[in-house]
Amino acid sequence: MAAPAYNCIHTASHDDSGNLDISSCLDAIAVNAGTATLTTDMSAANADPTYTAVTPGDSGNEIAVKHVDPSANSQTLDIDVSGTIIIATLATDGSGTITTTCTLLKTGLDATTAVASLVTVAVEGTGAGLQNAKAKASLTGGAGGCQYYDRVNEHCFLAQAAEAAARKLGYTAPTG
Repeated sequence: MAAPAYNCIHTASHDDSGNLDISSCLDAIAVNAGTATLTTDMSAANADPTYTAVTPGDSGNEIAVKHVDPSANSQTLDIDVSGTIIIATLATDGSGTITTTCTLLKTGLDATTAVASLVTVAVEGTGAGLQNAKAKASLTGGAGGCQYYDRVNEHCFLAQAAEAAARKLGYTAPTG
């Protein structure tokens, strides 16, 4: 099936199989998107981390964060990601007292690639306040938006829908 007429064809390219790559027709932007956030309220001053979804829109509401007290002595901070759930198992000293400050938590989270692809983390004040266990809580406030905007046909697509939308317009994704 021949691709339908498309105003940006002159900027698009074809791969070796003749598939049309319309990525040059799409702008990677966020349009009217709310970004999901979560501020975890700790009991100490300068201890509240704020998590902000990297990607604006509804998908940020699927991200959740949990702070775990390992209930054991001499534990190191451990960061794990399971899907869109970020689990921070807090560090303890020789008597089992939590020693993870907000700044240390941020450093550990920032150093974890899977976390960095989901959220950015900001610390309250100096970040010197100690963390404590917190049940899983979801980021909220993400709404609407699109990650790709077809400026010629004025369509808005989420990233996962961009390829499907291009196919609906009669194009195939490039191979290789």
